[in-house]
Amino acid sequence: MTKQIERVESVKTPRFTVLENGVEVLKASKIELAFERVKLLQAELKPLIVLLDHKEKTSTHYSKTIHQKNYRIEAGNFDIDTAVPPVAEVPETED
Repeated sequence: MTKQIERVESVKTPRFTVLENGVEVLKASKIELAFERVKLLQAELKPLIVLLDHKEKTSTHYSKTIHQKNYRIEAGNFDIDTAVPPVAEVPETED
């Protein structure tokens, strides 16, 4: 008899990415993990959460302001959300 060995799923490019205010928080291949992270960030009252689906090329925004009771779910722009934000250059200092 051969033993069944559980193998960890290895994915070079994960299907789902969760962003919080433009910072990557989670990369996952299962939707359940991504939704759990979104729920956790909602419990922490984060103002903007973005869920990216790389296979379907969709973006979902979960946003909330101080005066709103619940999160608003809106469709986002996948191309803009996946673009890397420009990094500000730091001026060199003389020693």
